[in-house]
Amino acid sequence: MKHCVRWALVALVALVMTAPAWAQEAKSFDFADGKVPEGWTVQGDVTIDKDKSQQDSGTSLRVGPGGKATYTFQEAPASGKVEIVVYEDGVSVAKPKGGHDFGALYGIGQGPGKPALVTGAIYASYLAGDTSYSLGDFTPGKAGELPSHKVSFLGLKRTEGWHKWTFTMDAEKGLTVAHNGRNLPANRFDWNKSRIEGMNQVIILGDKADGKQVVWVDTVNVTPGEPMKAKPTPPPPPPPAVPEADPEVSAADVVKLQDKVAGKHPRLLFTAEDIPALKAKAAGPGAMFWERVNAYLPACKPPEEPKFQRDATDGQRQGMWRMPTVAVHYAMTGDKQSYEKGLGYMQMLLKLENWETGGETDSGMSSANISIGAALLYDALYNDLPEDFRNKFRDKLLTMARRQYHRGHLKKAGGTHYWQNDPQNNHRWHRDAGMVLSLLAVAGECGGKENWMLGEMVKEIAYISKWLPEDGTTHEGPTYMPFGAPYLALVHDASDRNLGTNYLQMGFWKHAPLYRMHTLAPGLTSAIPYGDCGGGTGAINDYTLLATGRNNQADLQDAIMEYYKANVQRNEDGSVRHHMTFMYGWLGMLWYNPDVPQGSIDNLSKNFYFDDVGLVYARDGWKQDNVAVMFKCSPYGGYLLNHYRNTHNNSYINVAHDDPDANTFVLYADGGRVIDSDGYSLIKNTQSHNTILVNGKGQKGSNNGVWSQPLKGKDADMSKLAFITTYKDGGEVVLSEGEASNSYVGLDRYRRAVIWVSGKYLLVLDDIRGAKSPEITWLNQSREVEAVDAGKGIYRFTNKARGRDGDSSILMQVVANRQMEIVVGDSAAAAKKELMGYKQLQVTMPGDNLRVAAVYDAWNKGNVSVAMAAAEGETYKVTVKGPGFEDVWTWTAASEKEKPASFSSAGSTTFEAGAADWAVIPYPGMGRPQEK
Repeated sequence: MKHCVRWALVALVALVMTAPAWAQEAKSFDFADGKVPEGWTVQGDVTIDKDKSQQDSGTSLRVGPGGKATYTFQEAPASGKVEIVVYEDGVSVAKPKGGHDFGALYGIGQGPGKPALVTGAIYASYLAGDTSYSLGDFTPGKAGELPSHKVSFLGLKRTEGWHKWTFTMDAEKGLTVAHNGRNLPANRFDWNKSRIEGMNQVIILGDKADGKQVVWVDTVNVTPGEPMKAKPTPPPPPPPAVPEADPEVSAADVVKLQDKVAGKHPRLLFTAEDIPALKAKAAGPGAMFWERVNAYLPACKPPEEPKFQRDATDGQRQGMWRMPTVAVHYAMTGDKQSYEKGLGYMQMLLKLENWETGGETDSGMSSANISIGAALLYDALYNDLPEDFRNKFRDKLLTMARRQYHRGHLKKAGGTHYWQNDPQNNHRWHRDAGMVLSLLAVAGECGGKENWMLGEMVKEIAYISKWLPEDGTTHEGPTYMPFGAPYLALVHDASDRNLGTNYLQMGFWKHAPLYRMHTLAPGLTSAIPYGDCGGGTGAINDYTLLATGRNNQADLQDAIMEYYKANVQRNEDGSVRHHMTFMYGWLGMLWYNPDVPQGSIDNLSKNFYFDDVGLVYARDGWKQDNVAVMFKCSPYGGYLLNHYRNTHNNSYINVAHDDPDANTFVLYADGGRVIDSDGYSLIKNTQSHNTILVNGKGQKGSNNGVWSQPLKGKDADMSKLAFITTYKDGGEVVLSEGEASNSYVGLDRYRRAVIWVSGKYLLVLDDIRGAKSPEITWLNQSREVEAVDAGKGIYRFTNKARGRDGDSSILMQVVANRQMEIVVGDSAAAAKKELMGYKQLQVTMPGDNLRVAAVYDAWNKGNVSVAMAAAEGETYKVTVKGPGFEDVWTWTAASEKEKPASFSSAGSTTFEAGAADWAVIPYPGMGRPQEK
């Protein structure tokens, strides 16, 4: 027996003596001794907290701002296991999305100068560091590295309390991470994408020295392991964004040009056969456009530095303005200097590998615009270019078109992909124009290498065309249309000319010029704003002439030319100095059609309902001293785009430039916008508009940041948020009514009727109801608002007149069936981020069966007043008096939320509107008449 014991002891000693160097002892730390354990290295604010523990009683290691604690548990990075139990206090920086930042961190390391893997408070604009956890792979202390640079977003809530993090490094399989006993899925953390080859340290990093976050460590368990056998093996790189070649296309599927343009140049927007007519136009009815071409020509020369590679504004300047100006001038004159300029541009572009750099290399706004100019130069100079150079530039155009499509449209490049998911996005139209013109310029000349792209191009054109609203509008605002429509017009014009399509005869193009005219204030030098609308009218309005010319719209073309004349700035000698609205003379030169018969702006309909975006306009004329009103009640994006979203898996649509403004209106009178909206605002706020607040809050989506976003959850179908219920055009009387209660929390009804009685007054009637009697704040704003008779609700609204002496000013009166508290306060209306300094009439009332009536003396008749009295049941009598007239309106509330209320007027104005005047919303799912 003694011999057995002796040999067992010998074997045990031998085993210990031959144990591998890595087989070190597992250790556990609970910090119960009241001091930092032996082997730990600490600096800064590191103490033992005797009052903080995961248990009812106990201690923990406290690491405050500026503190650091590390423990090395094996000599070299290897396999093993580390468990850390920490207390998260939930403290965050003031601006968690304000940039790269971090607070307290904890995790594993590989030794000095090597990457560590930590979690905790990690901040960046693309993370949610105040509410959720990420894993940061970074080298502590290394300049230029932050945990947010190489980060794995975990989607775990960062909640106050104790959390256990487990890092298990398997020698053959690599690292897994668990949170509170649950392993992170591979799609959240993939070891093969990290730089962590092993581990030998526990790392606890306190917040920055001036920070406020504290972290407590209750327990640390470490188990050393054997040397690593596996190493992180990153996945193979993805295939190149742009493949070497595109798929083959069968002969039957090859997109072919029309015979009349195949093999010929120029052909994109005009042919050699069109040149005589263009010259005749330049010498006669289109002389003003030719004058603009020649006046701008001296500025059109290749830049010394390709600033457009990183500046989209310069890309537009060079590609959409200067290069096309040279191309059109050379095509019409054969001028040698224009040829040299055009060739110089082409030589410069051929030398550049990229026409745009940065996040959207060769697939962004700038390269798209440059491609437009490059394609037009190639087309115009084609017959005079040296063959070798021409072939190289042809290949370059195809290359750039392929890069645009593969990197951009197919989302193979980085970026937010904000434009690819939305067929109405004007940024998409820019990109389409560059791609389409480039492909049509080289079609049939690349040995078949272009065939697949041509097929994809045809699909793209059909796709964006399918989702154009028939009423010719945009949901983004009237000055946004001239930013996008010219590019859409280039696409459709080139397609119709070269492929034989008929896009320019679509309803969209037939209505687009009419929409442009109605969005203009009387005088035609400013816009009636909604959405992101700047102070002017937009710079590239020539697309309206293409539409009127192709559709032979005589009255509309006369109106557009009146618009043109109203915005000419001339020198003393009568020559054009500048033109703010038709700046690109080459487009007017090509698109103005003098063969359209003479019409008259006075024949245009002065009242119109644009149903896709719930816009109603009424006016008594187009001159500066006329009066006009705009009423808007619609969801973010308009109805067709919401139908697109609803039928495409609730996909993202870009409503960034829409405002939370349902049931707003703008009134132009006495030469200016006396009841006004905000400008191109980066503050999306309902309080910036002439509508209401409910319990002090705006509409859903209000105040959500710089750009509006599509709503989610129960409001994902935004088409139900707001809609026009009634529209009736009686000529001198126009009545429109909107319902917007679904845009708010706490409302059961918000029905607003806007009644235009031409030459007399504008009447606004509101029916507002909430089950819990919400507090309603009724808003009207202008540059100045002053009480005339506050007791009777009479106020004066004043704004700057445009283009004439004096200010614009009118009186209005507001009455209600509830006690009103009225103040004149500051408006939130802003241009960009700067407040406009507007004043606002703020009328506060309880919202239980609230009725409000407001009358506006838009024609300055003097002594126009309104009174309201309850009649039988749901009916009210509203009396409007003025010099020489008295109208009594009978107003009966709607029986159902989506159906019209009833209105009739007796007196000097006779008018009726009701169930028969249910407004058309011509898209499925709205429960409305589908026929226009």
